[in-house]
Amino acid sequence: MKVLALCFLVLTLPFFACENLEDYQVTVEIAGDSGIAFTGWFITAYTGPDSTPANGTTPATWTVVVKRNAGDAISGGFLIDSLATGTMIGRLIADGDTVDADTTAANKPAFHMAWNPE
Repeated sequence: MKVLALCFLVLTLPFFACENLEDYQVTVEIAGDSGIAFTGWFITAYTGPDSTPANGTTPATWTVVVKRNAGDAISGGFLIDSLATGTMIGRLIADGDTVDADTTAANKPAFHMAWNPE
């Protein structure tokens, strides 16, 4: 029985060790009323800021790698085009979980989202 338990641990330990080393796949999701024009950006911090323009119309998504255990983080800001109307919703989704979210309102045409996994 002890040998069986030891074999199980030896076989599963590398799986759990490797799983902790994988980077986060973060989805930047902009949703809400369809067709809202927006401008924005998102930035990661690993090895210095790496900014990406994120302009378009709702709905829109981008997938970004956030390095695990490396001091990496993600931040983004989005602004509804001055001529557009409606509600825009933003989400940062890491490993299937919403880690930050925000929405626009009549008196709030912009929002900022950020996530630091450390």
